[in-house]
Amino acid sequence: MNKVFGIGMNKTGTTSLKFEFMRLGYNVGDQREIEQKFWAWKNKRWDVIIDYCKRYDFFQDFPFSFPNTYKEIDNVFDAKFILTIRNSAEEWYDSLVRFQTKTGAFNSNGKLPTAQNLKEAIYIRKGWMYDTHMSLFDVTDDDLYNKEVLIKTYNKYNKEVIDYFGDREDFLVLNLAEESSYSKFLEFMKEESPYTTFMHKNKSK
Repeated sequence: MNKVFGIGMNKTGTTSLKFEFMRLGYNVGDQREIEQKFWAWKNKRWDVIIDYCKRYDFFQDFPFSFPNTYKEIDNVFDAKFILTIRNSAEEWYDSLVRFQTKTGAFNSNGKLPTAQNLKEAIYIRKGWMYDTHMSLFDVTDDDLYNKEVLIKTYNKYNKEVIDYFGDREDFLVLNLAEESSYSKFLEFMKEESPYTTFMHKNKSK
Protein backbone atom coordinates (compact mmCIF):
# COMPACT_ATOMS: atom_id res chain seq x y z
CA MET A 1 0.00 0.00 0.00
CA ASN A 2 1.42 3.36 -1.08
CA LYS A 3 1.76 6.12 1.46
CA VAL A 4 -0.52 9.06 0.75
CA PHE A 5 -0.02 12.61 1.93
CA GLY A 6 -2.81 15.16 2.07
CA ILE A 7 -0.90 18.40 1.63
CA GLY A 8 -3.75 20.90 1.35
CA MET A 9 -3.92 23.68 3.92
CA ASN A 10 -6.38 23.55 6.81
CA LYS A 11 -10.02 24.24 5.92
CA THR A 12 -9.77 22.67 2.47
CA GLY A 13 -11.51 19.40 3.36
CA THR A 14 -8.57 17.70 5.03
CA THR A 15 -10.68 16.15 7.79
CA SER A 16 -13.13 14.72 5.25
CA LEU A 17 -10.18 13.30 3.33
CA LYS A 18 -8.81 11.71 6.50
CA PHE A 19 -12.13 10.00 7.22
CA GLU A 20 -12.27 8.71 3.67
CA PHE A 21 -8.92 6.99 4.08
CA MET A 22 -10.14 5.54 7.37
CA ARG A 23 -13.21 4.14 5.54
CA LEU A 24 -10.89 2.60 2.97
CA GLY A 25 -8.87 0.86 5.68
CA TYR A 26 -5.69 2.92 5.63
CA ASN A 27 -3.59 3.26 8.77
CA VAL A 28 -4.06 6.99 9.38
CA GLY A 29 -1.32 8.90 11.17
CA ASP A 30 -1.86 9.93 14.79
CA GLN A 31 -2.31 13.67 14.40
CA ARG A 32 -1.69 14.57 18.04
CA GLU A 33 1.58 12.65 18.03
CA ILE A 34 3.07 14.59 15.14
CA GLU A 35 1.67 17.91 16.36
CA GLN A 36 3.74 17.45 19.48
CA LYS A 37 6.80 17.55 17.23
CA PHE A 38 6.32 21.12 16.02
CA TRP A 39 9.88 21.74 17.14
CA ALA A 40 11.07 19.24 14.52
CA TRP A 41 9.42 21.12 11.65
CA LYS A 42 10.58 24.46 13.04
CA ASN A 43 14.19 23.26 13.24
CA LYS A 44 14.10 21.31 9.96
CA ARG A 45 14.62 18.03 11.75
CA TRP A 46 13.14 16.14 8.84
CA ASP A 47 14.56 12.87 10.18
CA VAL A 48 12.10 13.05 13.09
CA ILE A 49 9.16 13.59 10.75
CA ILE A 50 10.33 10.86 8.37
CA ASP A 51 10.61 8.36 11.24
CA TYR A 52 7.02 9.15 12.20
CA CYS A 53 5.86 8.63 8.61
CA LYS A 54 7.32 5.14 8.47
CA ARG A 55 4.60 3.88 10.82
CA TYR A 56 1.48 5.02 8.97
CA ASP A 57 -0.11 5.08 5.50
CA PHE A 58 -2.00 8.37 5.31
CA PHE A 59 -1.18 11.83 6.63
CA GLN A 60 -2.77 15.30 6.58
CA ASP A 61 -2.68 18.73 8.21
CA PHE A 62 0.38 19.86 10.19
CA PRO A 63 3.20 19.50 9.23
CA PHE A 64 2.27 18.04 5.85
CA SER A 65 0.30 21.16 4.89
CA PHE A 66 3.18 23.46 5.84
CA PRO A 67 5.75 24.80 3.36
CA ASN A 68 8.55 22.50 2.17
CA THR A 69 7.42 19.40 4.05
CA TYR A 70 6.12 17.78 0.87
CA LYS A 71 9.53 18.22 -0.79
CA GLU A 72 11.33 16.40 2.01
CA ILE A 73 8.72 13.63 2.01
CA ASP A 74 8.97 13.27 -1.76
CA ASN A 75 12.72 12.77 -1.50
CA VAL A 76 12.26 9.75 0.75
CA PHE A 77 9.00 7.95 0.00
CA ASP A 78 7.41 6.51 -3.12
CA ALA A 79 4.11 8.16 -2.26
CA LYS A 80 1.01 9.88 -3.61
CA PHE A 81 0.19 13.49 -2.85
CA ILE A 82 -3.24 15.16 -2.74
CA LEU A 83 -3.54 18.94 -2.68
CA THR A 84 -7.03 19.81 -1.47
CA ILE A 85 -8.27 23.27 -2.40
CA ARG A 86 -11.40 25.41 -2.05
CA ASN A 87 -13.44 27.05 -4.80
CA SER A 88 -11.53 30.26 -4.13
CA ALA A 89 -9.04 31.79 -1.73
CA GLU A 90 -11.83 34.03 -0.41
CA GLU A 91 -13.92 30.98 0.47
CA TRP A 92 -10.95 29.41 2.23
CA TYR A 93 -10.32 32.57 4.25
CA ASP A 94 -13.98 32.87 5.27
CA SER A 95 -14.03 29.23 6.39
CA LEU A 96 -10.86 29.66 8.42
CA VAL A 97 -12.19 32.79 10.13
CA ARG A 98 -15.52 31.10 10.96
CA PHE A 99 -13.74 28.09 12.40
CA GLN A 100 -11.31 30.11 14.49
CA THR A 101 -14.12 32.34 15.76
CA LYS A 102 -16.21 29.47 17.08
CA THR A 103 -13.39 27.29 18.41
CA GLY A 104 -14.09 27.08 22.13
CA ALA A 105 -10.48 26.40 23.11
CA PHE A 106 -9.61 30.03 22.38
CA ASN A 107 -12.08 31.51 24.88
CA SER A 108 -12.61 34.42 22.49
CA ASN A 109 -16.35 34.79 23.18
CA GLY A 110 -17.42 34.35 19.58
CA LYS A 111 -14.88 36.81 18.24
CA LEU A 112 -11.66 36.30 16.34
CA PRO A 113 -8.97 35.18 18.79
CA THR A 114 -6.38 37.65 19.95
CA ALA A 115 -2.69 36.83 20.24
CA GLN A 116 -3.26 36.26 23.95
CA ASN A 117 -6.12 33.87 23.21
CA LEU A 118 -3.87 31.81 20.95
CA LYS A 119 -1.02 31.85 23.46
CA GLU A 120 -3.26 30.62 26.28
CA ALA A 121 -5.21 28.03 24.29
CA ILE A 122 -4.65 24.57 25.74
CA TYR A 123 -3.96 22.43 22.70
CA ILE A 124 -0.88 20.19 22.67
CA ARG A 125 0.68 22.82 24.94
CA LYS A 126 0.09 26.45 25.76
CA GLY A 127 1.36 28.56 22.91
CA TRP A 128 1.19 25.83 20.26
CA MET A 129 -1.65 27.51 18.38
CA TYR A 130 0.15 30.84 18.44
CA ASP A 131 3.50 29.40 17.36
CA THR A 132 2.08 27.50 14.40
CA HIS A 133 -0.06 30.42 13.25
CA MET A 134 2.87 32.82 13.34
CA SER A 135 5.12 30.32 11.58
CA LEU A 136 2.68 29.91 8.73
CA PHE A 137 1.48 33.49 8.27
CA ASP A 138 3.58 36.66 8.15
CA VAL A 139 1.31 38.63 10.48
CA THR A 140 1.64 40.68 13.66
CA ASP A 141 0.01 40.18 17.05
CA ASP A 142 -2.30 43.12 16.33
CA ASP A 143 -3.46 41.76 12.97
CA LEU A 144 -3.42 37.97 13.19
CA TYR A 145 -6.06 37.42 10.50
CA ASN A 146 -5.02 40.03 7.97
CA LYS A 147 -7.07 38.96 4.95
CA GLU A 148 -4.56 40.08 2.34
CA VAL A 149 -1.67 38.27 4.03
CA LEU A 150 -3.56 35.04 4.65
CA ILE A 151 -4.97 34.85 1.13
CA LYS A 152 -1.54 35.60 -0.32
CA THR A 153 -0.09 32.75 1.79
CA TYR A 154 -2.79 30.33 0.64
CA ASN A 155 -2.32 31.18 -3.04
CA LYS A 156 1.48 31.13 -2.81
CA TYR A 157 1.53 27.73 -1.13
CA ASN A 158 -0.85 26.15 -3.65
CA LYS A 159 1.12 27.58 -6.58
CA GLU A 160 4.41 26.30 -5.17
CA VAL A 161 2.96 22.81 -4.72
CA ILE A 162 1.47 22.71 -8.21
CA ASP A 163 4.66 24.06 -9.78
CA TYR A 164 6.70 21.45 -7.93
CA PHE A 165 4.64 18.40 -8.90
CA GLY A 166 3.46 19.53 -12.30
CA ASP A 167 1.57 16.81 -14.15
CA ARG A 168 3.06 13.89 -12.25
CA GLU A 169 0.80 10.85 -12.00
CA ASP A 170 1.32 10.62 -8.25
CA PHE A 171 -0.14 14.10 -7.65
CA LEU A 172 -3.79 15.18 -7.54
CA VAL A 173 -5.42 18.58 -7.05
CA LEU A 174 -8.78 17.92 -5.44
CA ASN A 175 -11.71 20.22 -4.70
CA LEU A 176 -14.13 18.22 -2.58
CA ALA A 177 -16.96 20.59 -3.47
CA GLU A 178 -16.89 19.50 -7.10
CA GLU A 179 -19.53 16.96 -8.08
CA SER A 180 -16.97 14.64 -9.68
CA SER A 181 -14.45 14.87 -6.83
CA TYR A 182 -15.17 11.44 -5.34
CA SER A 183 -14.86 9.53 -8.61
CA LYS A 184 -11.75 11.55 -9.43
CA PHE A 185 -10.31 10.57 -6.05
CA LEU A 186 -11.07 6.86 -6.51
CA GLU A 187 -9.55 6.84 -9.98
CA PHE A 188 -6.39 8.49 -8.68
CA MET A 189 -6.12 6.04 -5.79
CA LYS A 190 -7.11 3.04 -7.94
CA GLU A 191 -9.57 2.12 -5.22
CA GLU A 192 -13.13 0.76 -5.26
CA SER A 193 -15.70 1.98 -2.76
CA PRO A 194 -19.36 1.26 -1.92
CA TYR A 195 -19.80 5.00 -1.36
CA THR A 196 -20.50 7.75 -3.86
CA THR A 197 -19.34 10.83 -2.02
CA PHE A 198 -17.04 12.08 0.72
CA MET A 199 -18.23 12.40 4.30
CA HIS A 200 -18.15 16.13 4.96
CA LYS A 201 -16.55 16.57 8.37
CA ASN A 202 -15.53 19.56 10.47
CA LYS A 203 -17.70 22.06 8.61
CA SER A 204 -17.41 25.56 9.95
CA LYS A 205 -20.80 26.83 8.85
